[in-house]
Amino acid sequence: MLVASAMFAGVTGLTKIAGSADTPMLLFTAAAMIGSGAMLTGLALVSRRAGIMLRKDVLIYSAVSGGLMVAYNAINFVSVAHVGASFVSLAFILPTLLTYTFAVVLGMDRLVPMKILAVACGVAGGAVLAGAKAGAVSDADAGWVLLAICNPVLMAVNNIYRARYWPAGMGPLLASALMLVLGGLLCLPAAALLDSNASGLLLDNALLILVVVTVLFALQYPAFLGVQYLSGPVFLSLSGPLIGVFGTTGAFFFLSEAAPPGLLLAAVLMIGGVLIFQVALRRDA
Repeated sequence: MLVASAMFAGVTGLTKIAGSADTPMLLFTAAAMIGSGAMLTGLALVSRRAGIMLRKDVLIYSAVSGGLMVAYNAINFVSVAHVGASFVSLAFILPTLLTYTFAVVLGMDRLVPMKILAVACGVAGGAVLAGAKAGAVSDADAGWVLLAICNPVLMAVNNIYRARYWPAGMGPLLASALMLVLGGLLCLPAAALLDSNASGLLLDNALLILVVVTVLFALQYPAFLGVQYLSGPVFLSLSGPLIGVFGTTGAFFFLSEAAPPGLLLAAVLMIGGVLIFQVALRRDA
């Protein structure tokens, strides 16, 4: 999970570079997901793990989860050039706490006072970060801040959906392959309507970044879904703080980003919430 989280953070940084060069990011998202999904589908077929690929419940499940996946990837890729890789990365801390909240509402987990405190800290940290960032950007970019904050919610919803409706007989490799392919295909109509510069995807830097991101997708998603398959959605969501730390650090050192307003207070609240949550998990074990 550590390596996969570092890959996810790396993707965020790479997409900021691509987005800053006017790459058509919706088309970029679709191409990266379809390409990585095709690679994983081929691997599933070769390893004979794709026997249920065309089963109706598997296809419906993969399309829904893939749709959620492409939504938060597209938001991530499109907004990062406007709000910064550090802001987007730090927001990934929140899915840990939101996943637990949704699990309680759906009866998949129980209310625990320490976990409630953790959620409150995380939400407060997210509110501080979003409010400070929105106040420091232009009116045109304030909408991007709000859009980026939707990412943790969509990720948490997808974590819960995958856990609750995971089809019998489907392993993480096939799940990753179908979600990526179907999610990418669902993104194509929006890309065709909204991306006016499709040829920008073929520029040298954009094409190289696309290839790297496609490979990283093919490596990270089977790892993430493998963790969820074995340990459940709440444990998987603990990758969020790792993504936040890796992504924010990389943005400062490699992309020369200034620290987002309110970063220290928001980080203390959100990381504190995750630490409290982990203590609560250990007490439950």
